[in-house]
Amino acid sequence: MEFTGCKLEFKLNPQSPLIHFQPDEAGATVRATELKPKLDKFLIEKFKRKNIQYKAWVSKENDNTKAEALDYKVRISAGATLYKVAVGISYSKKKNTTESYSIYYGNMGDDTIPKAGIISYPIVTIICFKSGLREQIVRYIHEFFYVTNFGTMQNKGFGGFLIDGDTPSEEKLIKAFRSKGAKGIYRMDFKGAPISLGGAEPNYAISIKMFENIKRFYSVMKSGQNFSGFGRGYARSYLFKYMHENFEIDNEKAWMKEKGISPNVEINHTRDVYQENPRPRYVRALFGKGDKVDYFKNRNLRKDEKVSIEIKSNTKSIERIPSVIQFKVIGRYIYILGMKVPEILYDKEFVFDGYTKDNKLRTPSHQDFEKTAGEFPMKDFLDKYVDYYNGQCRNDLNDMRRYEKVVKCE
Repeated sequence: MEFTGCKLEFKLNPQSPLIHFQPDEAGATVRATELKPKLDKFLIEKFKRKNIQYKAWVSKENDNTKAEALDYKVRISAGATLYKVAVGISYSKKKNTTESYSIYYGNMGDDTIPKAGIISYPIVTIICFKSGLREQIVRYIHEFFYVTNFGTMQNKGFGGFLIDGDTPSEEKLIKAFRSKGAKGIYRMDFKGAPISLGGAEPNYAISIKMFENIKRFYSVMKSGQNFSGFGRGYARSYLFKYMHENFEIDNEKAWMKEKGISPNVEINHTRDVYQENPRPRYVRALFGKGDKVDYFKNRNLRKDEKVSIEIKSNTKSIERIPSVIQFKVIGRYIYILGMKVPEILYDKEFVFDGYTKDNKLRTPSHQDFEKTAGEFPMKDFLDKYVDYYNGQCRNDLNDMRRYEKVVKCE
């Protein structure tokens, strides 16, 4: 792929639905206003690591109060083929009905205007008048799409694209993921891709299965999961289990119940009760802080009988940090990437505005991880979690047997 004069034009093939904030807009697709800043950041990080002098390529129109912008323009058109995928609703041709499913973490919209996934084949045009910058764009543009998603819920695998004609080997993908900073790399194989390169109607069944697997893998890992199918049961958060057994750090869920911040309701299981809870920390924040957490008030499991607990911090920059567990759908595979926990997340105080009272709790500090050089050991954690997910968790819970096993990528 090369520029023709100052113009580079290429088609993108979607790998997963893009959750769009205006799905009914004519020509809805990935936005140039999202793609260009991400490509700028990606390229500048490459330039800094490789000691490439790039200041002459920075746009003179750049506002010094914002991130550096490189001197090129991007235009994107939606292309001729477009599919709209209702988020949280599946259409059954056989039954001629729509059915609700929860793979997208709920509708993520109100009852009248749910968000939607867009599957499009956009045409991207880049205009650049600086020859040196053109060379760097061509060199790294494929890798950029290997590691970048777009739109809402992008860390959960939505909004992925590859350049038309590019079928990267797993070796090339792993190299790109490691360059991005992945400490652990894993994948699931679905024996078939959900989206056709030729623009034929997507295989929604495979797409649904992929995102069901992403949700299950992430839920069991971070927060635990109740299973309501055959056999019922409960998988306790592996993150909490790992922290207690390896660092003697206790979790915020038990602390919240002890302090009366959340209701103490057990469902489908008898909770592992440790004799003491002497070192509670806001453990889940290391994997991405939420604005709130919901708990059932009682065993009825009614949605209108939930209580929401707000979680607040005085550090505004924490709100913009992406999850350290990222998912990338490429062809028939889901790649799972474990990134380094950002420095800013250690030893930060949060206020839990609770059910009957509020209280404060800090995230784990560097001192809590003294035996692992002061950092959360992401690769060790994920290696052990994948073994648990494929083994004990699958054996203990009948429902788990319909989910794909996870393979470690070496």
